[in-house]
Parts: sequence; C-alpha cells; structure tokens
Amino acid sequence: MATGWRMWSLAPSVAAGLWTFLEIEEIEPTNNAAERALRQSVIQHKISHCVQSR
Repeated sequence: MATGWRMWSLAPSVAAGLWTFLEIEEIEPTNNAAERALRQSVIQHKISHCVQSR
C-alpha cells in the first residue's frame, strides 16, 4: 500500500482539514508561527543539556 494512501485511510476525519489553508486566506500554509513560538524554549532546553534539578 502506498504511503500517501495509508495516511488518507488512517485519518479520514482529519483529511479535509489538511487543505483548509487553501480555502481560508488568513490561515498560513506553514507552521512557522508555531515554530517561532516554541523556539526560545527549545534553545533553552538545548543549552541546559536536559539537566534537571532533583
């Protein structure tokens, strides 16, 4: 079974939502805003080398 077909068959309830950005102009086609929002915490996590205090 092709990978693309598997994705569509496993998530039919989500499939329609994957193309919402084509219908609604205000929705960005990328997740850049979400990645920018997480960026600082990811950098801090890398700097701390996952060190946790007990």
